[in-house]
Amino acid sequence: MAQQQQLDDGKQVIFGLISLDRGELLFVLVHSLSIVCAAGFYVAKNHQLLSTDALHRIAAVLGILFLSVIFGSNVLYIILQVGLAWLILSTVRDSRSAAILILIDSMAILCYLQVKRIMQKDLGTVDFTAPVMISTQKLTALAFSLHDYSRKDRDRLPEENQRLMVEKKPTLLQLASFVFFFHGVVVGPISFYSEYIHFMEEQPLNFKARGRKRALVRHMLLTLVLVSLMLVLAPRWQPDTLLDYAQQRPFLVRVFLTYLVMMVARLKYYFAWNLGSCIQLAAGYGYDRQKEDWTGIKNVSIMGLETATSMRSYIDAWNTSTNAWLRLLAYSRLPPKFKMIGTFVLSAMWHGFYPGYYFTFLFAVPTTVAARRIRRIFRPRFLAANQLLLYHVITWFCTQLILAYIVVPFTLLHLNLVLSYYHGTMMWTGHIVVFVALAATFVLPAPPRSKVDSQTGAKASTTVGSALAASEDKKTE
Repeated sequence: MAQQQQLDDGKQVIFGLISLDRGELLFVLVHSLSIVCAAGFYVAKNHQLLSTDALHRIAAVLGILFLSVIFGSNVLYIILQVGLAWLILSTVRDSRSAAILILIDSMAILCYLQVKRIMQKDLGTVDFTAPVMISTQKLTALAFSLHDYSRKDRDRLPEENQRLMVEKKPTLLQLASFVFFFHGVVVGPISFYSEYIHFMEEQPLNFKARGRKRALVRHMLLTLVLVSLMLVLAPRWQPDTLLDYAQQRPFLVRVFLTYLVMMVARLKYYFAWNLGSCIQLAAGYGYDRQKEDWTGIKNVSIMGLETATSMRSYIDAWNTSTNAWLRLLAYSRLPPKFKMIGTFVLSAMWHGFYPGYYFTFLFAVPTTVAARRIRRIFRPRFLAANQLLLYHVITWFCTQLILAYIVVPFTLLHLNLVLSYYHGTMMWTGHIVVFVALAATFVLPAPPRSKVDSQTGAKASTTVGSALAASEDKKTE
């Protein structure tokens, strides 16, 4: 008994020294082990030491094992999802019906876990619904990609839908390997079945795909930088700072603190996604055949997001694999009037049922509409005055501040905390600004589209960096 107590005390000391709790430590250890296993997987695959079926089994077994270590018995929910999806694909002949049924049962299991998470008072630092969110994406994307191939009008589908189409239903082993693929099973980035099966069945790896080691080293170095920043800054700049500390400060200080705290909050996502990318690169997965580089597993563009000058460029740089999934399931299929709201609602339901999610996603709809209308009115004026760089600086400043304001509920989650921030700290300022700006766009006249604007509109810069580059190019012409 005394030895057990000493062991427990030793564990607590270790956890305290490295500023990680048990869940976070298991997360890091499992992913570190995953990199080692991925390197072995790469050697076995590249030198054809194992058959494709053996590789599928290894990918699935290791994924289930790693999930069990971090999330315990919750891995059974993903096994249930896979079993139901396999049963539906095997028995339902109509591909559209099968896709809808898989969407319903996968989302139902996920929603049950999201409710379970709400009922759990101590959320912990590792979200046990995260791997189920990923498995839901994989299974539903596979089902709709199978349906897309069976459609008579598949040639008229968006290019991305055509690229992700799946002709042949997977075997149970292939399905389990795809869902439990240990390289990205915990936090992603997610892979789509057409890309995954091409990777698994390509023997040996394409040696024309150069640069994997350089990409892996860059991602590993970036991951080390991110985890260092996170361990130093995150304990000091928690979202609670906006409720306790900021309320006592002048309004402009509150605005700046909102931007700072949300920037720090993004570090854990940057870290997790880059760590996931390291694992997949170590396994030789992630080569983009269209771009001919190793950005196929890149889930976030940090510079693109931090320098974004519009809602669209901000969203495009964030969680890109989930954006692709939302386009595949919702945006490309819904009627034009419901594309935006339907996509935001699906995204909110996929994330869970905390009120904070819905504050973020629903307010993003009028913000996006206002941003589009403002751009149509003001950008041509700056362009005509040869002040496009100034326009990008202003739009970067506004985009970063308003989006920091929008995503605060995403981190606070609970209704009382969200209202405390919006009402007590910020007095609904962001909402007022957005709706006033939206109303103003119906009054202000839009200038006629100039010849210059029509020529450069398709190439418009979306970040401050690209705007500076465009400005320098123009000077040298």
